[in-house]
Amino acid sequence: MRTLLAFCLLLLSGLPAAAELILAPGEPLDAARMRDLVEPRLEARFAGSRFAIDFYEPVLPLANRATAPTRIDVVGWRHDPRSGRFEARLLARLESGAQSRITVVGRARELVPVAVPRRNLGKGTILTEGLLEEAWLPASRLREDTILPVEDLVGLESRRSLRRGQPIRRGQVGRARLVRRGDVVTLELRRPGLLLTALGRALEDGARGEVIRLVNLDSERPLRGRVSGARRVTILAAEAK
Repeated sequence: MRTLLAFCLLLLSGLPAAAELILAPGEPLDAARMRDLVEPRLEARFAGSRFAIDFYEPVLPLANRATAPTRIDVVGWRHDPRSGRFEARLLARLESGAQSRITVVGRARELVPVAVPRRNLGKGTILTEGLLEEAWLPASRLREDTILPVEDLVGLESRRSLRRGQPIRRGQVGRARLVRRGDVVTLELRRPGLLLTALGRALEDGARGEVIRLVNLDSERPLRGRVSGARRVTILAAEAK
């Protein structure tokens, strides 16, 4: 196994150290300690995200034959957020003044907590907490209209089929339809101190608060009303004249 002080690569001058760690005598430089050096340099695009970091070069862990503490500083950094590829230049120093330089190459993928279906869901499904779960997905897979928190999806209705484990976009869901085209609904006409009801048939779908077209089943009169509940529609004042 290659020794920690065996790497002698060019130092990128003029860059301040962004992070450092101290290895105890004989302590190897493993992936966990390397992550402590690299992660502070990574910039997250999403709140609450974390990073999956893979190290390609050098092969870890690096043996440490030093008999005194070794201080390691980050002295150079390059990172491409789109591909995730990064290159870090490290400087390892002993109290005696001996030092070596290490180039670390790897890839860091930003992972974001995203609400996804626990199973395949059909069109017209009302989303509940039990149907959703949180998954950590690469930020590169997310579109701008991806809905992230579970709470933002609960109560909405799928406008198309949703696949298990896949992020949900705004165009795939909408407010839950309490009335569907063809439903027999209760028509309510409210006046001061008076509530009149009748039966009607919905001519289009509607979510709470939406105005839809209907027909009175008795008179066959076309009407418009505002959806107020499950298969319940309040007739607009102008329609009641």
